[in-house]
Amino acid sequence: EKSDTTTVAEHGIANAAKWLGKPVPEVYSAELSEFVFAAGVKLLREWRPDVMYLTTTDYVQHKYAPGVKKANDFYEMFDKYLAELDELGAAIVVTADHGMKPKHKADGTPDVVYAQDLLDEWLGKDKGRVILPITDPYVVHHGALGSFATAYLPK
Repeated sequence: EKSDTTTVAEHGIANAAKWLGKPVPEVYSAELSEFVFAAGVKLLREWRPDVMYLTTTDYVQHKYAPGVKKANDFYEMFDKYLAELDELGAAIVVTADHGMKPKHKADGTPDVVYAQDLLDEWLGKDKGRVILPITDPYVVHHGALGSFATAYLPK
């Protein structure tokens, strides 16, 4: 997202986008993750780091269901970069922070549990408090429908 503003002093490289030879991608795009993979391959080729951590967004996984062409295209791209990293001798570990399932019912209505409403019903209005933390500023594709909540209950 800000790869064109990197500096040697702060990031170890000036204008990473220029170094990579790719335009800065939109935050909400598959291209952002591809940018990260391309940078990883180039870093491994040129700098040969002992450890490298590549983190991507989950934009595609939130936007497209498994098996949809856009999702399949993303995984094809992902596989291509994993193959390149493997050919360069990287030991690869892939992790994910969650699985995928629809957040709507068959009729299209949201399949959402409003935990605050449940607490208000069970305990009385405003006796408990639900906090839904989203730890990053990029919530468009999350739609505020996270799966983690902290509930503060009365004694």
